Amino acid sequence: MLGMTSVGGALLREQWRAQRRYTVTAGVLVAMATGLATFAATSLGTQAAIDREFADESGYSGEHVATLRGWSDGMGYRNGRAMDDWHTATPDQVAAIVDDAASQGIDLDARATVYARFAEDADGGAYLEALSPEAATDRLYAGAVPGPGEIALASAYAQRLGIEVGDSVTVTGREDADVPSATPLRLTVVGLIRSGVIDGELYGATGLIAPEGVAAVARVGGPFPVVNDAGDRTGMYDVTFTWDGPLLAGLEDVTQTIPYEDDHATFAGAVLLSLVGAGLLAVIAVGAAIAAGRGQGEARTQWVATARALGATRADIVKAGAVEGTVIGLVAGTVGLACGWAAAEWVYSLSDAARPDVYGPAIATLPPGYAATILAFAVALALVIGLVPALWAANVEPSAALKPTGPGDLRVAEPARRLVSPAWLALPAVAAVVVILAEAAGWLPDGRWWGIADDFGWVVLTVTAGGLAGLGLRAAMPRLGASLARTGKPSLVLAADSLQHRTGALVPAGTGMLLAAFPVFMAVRSMGLPVDGPAPTWDGVEDGMLPWWLGGALLMVIGGLVIGLAEWMGRGAALREAATAGALGLDRHARQVAAIVRVAAPMALGVLVGAALGMAMATILAASEAIEAATDPTWGTVAIMGAEALLGTVIMVAASAAGIGVVALFAARSVDARSPQEAARLAR
Repeated sequence: MLGMTSVGGALLREQWRAQRRYTVTAGVLVAMATGLATFAATSLGTQAAIDREFADESGYSGEHVATLRGWSDGMGYRNGRAMDDWHTATPDQVAAIVDDAASQGIDLDARATVYARFAEDADGGAYLEALSPEAATDRLYAGAVPGPGEIALASAYAQRLGIEVGDSVTVTGREDADVPSATPLRLTVVGLIRSGVIDGELYGATGLIAPEGVAAVARVGGPFPVVNDAGDRTGMYDVTFTWDGPLLAGLEDVTQTIPYEDDHATFAGAVLLSLVGAGLLAVIAVGAAIAAGRGQGEARTQWVATARALGATRADIVKAGAVEGTVIGLVAGTVGLACGWAAAEWVYSLSDAARPDVYGPAIATLPPGYAATILAFAVALALVIGLVPALWAANVEPSAALKPTGPGDLRVAEPARRLVSPAWLALPAVAAVVVILAEAAGWLPDGRWWGIADDFGWVVLTVTAGGLAGLGLRAAMPRLGASLARTGKPSLVLAADSLQHRTGALVPAGTGMLLAAFPVFMAVRSMGLPVDGPAPTWDGVEDGMLPWWLGGALLMVIGGLVIGLAEWMGRGAALREAATAGALGLDRHARQVAAIVRVAAPMALGVLVGAALGMAMATILAASEAIEAATDPTWGTVAIMGAEALLGTVIMVAASAAGIGVVALFAARSVDARSPQEAARLAR
């Protein structure tokens, strides 16, 4: 009897010799799943870092937030009526609150925000903040802190207007017959501040001014012209306080205690597509790897039986599979982490946030906890890939080494069983739709729990609708196979036999469904059923849907690559099947057609189901928004939106052909064996 160490080493060497193709491909699949998960986690961590930096610099990260209203020259009156006197404060009252916080040792962030219109900006107004010189210094990107009569503009805003340090801007006011005209206020640009940018659009403050200049800007600019009780022009501004610690006197009635969520992140469209797509592809990679591992267990029975006959125990077989999985997980996980972070860093380097004058970290951020979790995920996935075939093959008896194996031994029909009744999913789905529409119509009672009914309804609807679509695909596989068999063509009959075994067919079908549903939903939503504003035009098709079309096609290609790798891992069974079919007279072309149809047909069906699912979810959301807005869109608007949505769905389905083509390329390579012996050699 060989010692445990020598037996384990011998088994590992034999596994590598006999199944090196599977081992290498499994490593690639684990690295791909890890890389996709790393890309998603890095995108999440980076965007959270951007938002956190912006919140810290903008004064939105405190435990308590309170806002008071100020006036440049006393309370405003409009059309003879006093403006809302909601928590108005004078400069002396604001100063008293600041002094009170300082006496208690509270680090209080106090800033005034005022609306202004610039003559140089034809698109509208801007919001300016007034900070202390110390706080303003931290916001500067170039130049100096503004003093009276000066301003520091956001770098992205100044670039859009073509303004540089040393130039000047003019604050203008709106005119009203009942309000004295405002004298334009000229401000010299002395500095540039960092900007917050999403998809090229500026958000946050447009510039900084000195606290002494707030009243002058408010008097001229302001959101609308008003007069004080003496008939002179006046303007409003807001004073916002942010702090941690106890409540402050004078702010009890206006304080909101909302702890800042450090993991909060807002995403641009491209990042959202990348993030969700990477998560979906990682899930698909896991499912494909497990499915391939089950088939690989059948392929290992011959040499495992030989090892059992030579003295190896079931425990030895399982331990060898565990060691194999651990090594694959550590190596592939490390490679996936590096590649995923590098891809996220490359994408981030092309974004606005990577610019030194825009809020954001210097490089893409992957929190250490995320990295450790992803590496553990890689090892766990590799262990599953290694242990599934090991556990499957460990049950073989030593006498099986004397029995030949072939395609007939490797394919066992899946029992037709129903995992869950469709009614159990349909009823919650219908109930969720009713709750969503009732919430939009305002029919639900007020209350804390009813307030989250809409969000919970969307979660239930997403899960149940996806489950119903999955059950429909599962039930459709045998019918699809039967339809192919009725053609009488040998190649399609062979493919139909494979489709009767729904587990293998569900992997490409589920991939097509998941990767089609989200881009179709977002492509349709990018147009949006207009609840306010002008009716849509056909020009919006290209601008609104093109990114989702291209992104969806890319997701399909990567999904096809994942499924193709899973097919490559299980190539041994496909080669043996091809060898048997060749021996029965099926030529190479017919065998290629059978192999391609076996994976392409389920994936194409999944794409159609996913597109329908995405359209349905987008329609429900559009209906709820229209009901909530109490609008009645014209039939012309509805017709244009429906035609655009249908066109977007058709093009997305057509774009999926790229992913199906990738799967077909892998499948076509599994028909080269002309004999069982050659199939065994090629499968290694």
